[in-house]
Amino acid sequence: APRRDKAAGAAPSLVLPSTLLPPGHVVADHLPTTNMPVLLYRDSSSNNTVKAYRNQCRHRGAALIKPTKGLKQLKGSAVTCPYHAWTYNLGHGELKAVPQEKVGFPCLKKQDLGLKPLACREIAGGIWVGGQKLSETGDQSVWSLDEVDSELKALWETQQQSPS
Repeated sequence: APRRDKAAGAAPSLVLPSTLLPPGHVVADHLPTTNMPVLLYRDSSSNNTVKAYRNQCRHRGAALIKPTKGLKQLKGSAVTCPYHAWTYNLGHGELKAVPQEKVGFPCLKKQDLGLKPLACREIAGGIWVGGQKLSETGDQSVWSLDEVDSELKALWETQQQSPS
């Protein structure tokens, strides 16, 4: 069975079938192996690339979108925290707007407070996410297909052992 690092989700996790995330939509869920809150966004402006981020506002840690099994279609690529209205661009993860920024946060460096990106790839018709760097080189996009194959086998074995 693949290594399941509870602290950060080092092993890739299958989060969603690719076909369930159309362009311009976002879904909030949790990584199956670690329960880490995650946002998946299919960016219609960059070849329909899927982006993954921690579902957590960088101000106070609130969920940007409540986890559900449904999709949310966005107008543009922005998502706003429901508590203090910090707004992020899901295309690149950057913090775009902070209410009362000049008064309440005069020293704020928005470029340092973007969403935390997670490694994400579409493989074998699924969207796979890992919670931390997945290679010794620090390149989060390099995944061993053996890791993914092991994860698929573990999911299959779990499914076969589950009572009907």
